[in-house]
Amino acid sequence: SSSPYEAIEYCLASFDLPWHHDPYLQSFLDEVHQFVQTKENSFERFLHYWEHQKGQLSLQPSEGLDALQIMTIHKAKGLEFPVVFVPFLEQGFVGKSTKIWMALEEELHPLQWGQFNASKTLSNYPQEMAITYETALRAAVFDAANVLYVACTRAIEQLYLTTTVDTATPTSNYAALLTHFAQTQGREPQPNTTQQWGYLGPRGVQQNDTTAAAAVQFSLQTNLNWQSRLIFQLPQNDSAAQHYGIVVHDVLKHIRSKVDVHAVLHQAERSGQLTPTERLRLQAALDVLLEHPDVAPAFDPANKVWIEQEILLPGGEYVRPDRFAATSEGLLLIDFKTGYPQEAHEQQIHRYADALSFMPQAVTKKYLVYLNESVSVLQVA
Repeated sequence: SSSPYEAIEYCLASFDLPWHHDPYLQSFLDEVHQFVQTKENSFERFLHYWEHQKGQLSLQPSEGLDALQIMTIHKAKGLEFPVVFVPFLEQGFVGKSTKIWMALEEELHPLQWGQFNASKTLSNYPQEMAITYETALRAAVFDAANVLYVACTRAIEQLYLTTTVDTATPTSNYAALLTHFAQTQGREPQPNTTQQWGYLGPRGVQQNDTTAAAAVQFSLQTNLNWQSRLIFQLPQNDSAAQHYGIVVHDVLKHIRSKVDVHAVLHQAERSGQLTPTERLRLQAALDVLLEHPDVAPAFDPANKVWIEQEILLPGGEYVRPDRFAATSEGLLLIDFKTGYPQEAHEQQIHRYADALSFMPQAVTKKYLVYLNESVSVLQVA
């Protein structure tokens, strides 16, 4: 009898489907072949596998393919591209579904807090509620600025933003913010027109070319004092290292203990996140890491472990430590890095420790773990 791969190949040929030229059919055949080679040569097993995995699979184009890549801003974080398009920059900073928790008047006792729609009408309520709304609005504008910063700094050579002309307050939405920026630069944008800044020069502009650097630098100014948050940067030739660092963090957040390592790495390779070489490299690093006596308790199923847990700070900002665990000696805090040690890394883990001061246990040990060709575990005092 035929194998699943041979049977599917026969069906494609019988129906005269152009699978040699169709990337989706070719990718499907590759998936079947991979299953037959690594799991079991059984129709029943493959159908069961496909039923559970078909929603998780996607086409993985070659990195060298000259094609568009469409992704969310969150997925693009840490990556760089020669040309970036950011479309649909018109939405407001505070969505209609945004809710705000507010302290209620004493006469509504025993209800101390209530949830309200984020609306300008809250400015007409008692002073404390109006202040809470204004604080939430500023936080939303700050978050929107961070998202825009991430999107814009993905571009190495060219950045295209599409928006509408909006003369409302700059803190209202992206369109008003960008319109305000253009006006501060002496421009009066009109519908269906293009505003251009910088130098659209040839590829390969050198980083030490001060003329080109001066030409593409600009800052975004508003009345909220975050003008330095949107800055063009010339390319750094470390996108591959950045990509590997992002993948390492993504893999580690799915590993709670030793037993998860093989399955998580296998899935990362199958999905195209890791090449076979990168998987072997990371496998070797994790084998060393999970046996390290200082770090092992953070992967011990007997301990309570938090992975990339968001912590809200008093000022409304969030931090997200990579991993911390409650051990018999106190909280063990770990931050994973790729690359070389930097003073900023120590400052960051100290900040995480401060954010955990509300926990019943104190942070007693802090480690920076560098996952490169070799594993380095540095204790931070």
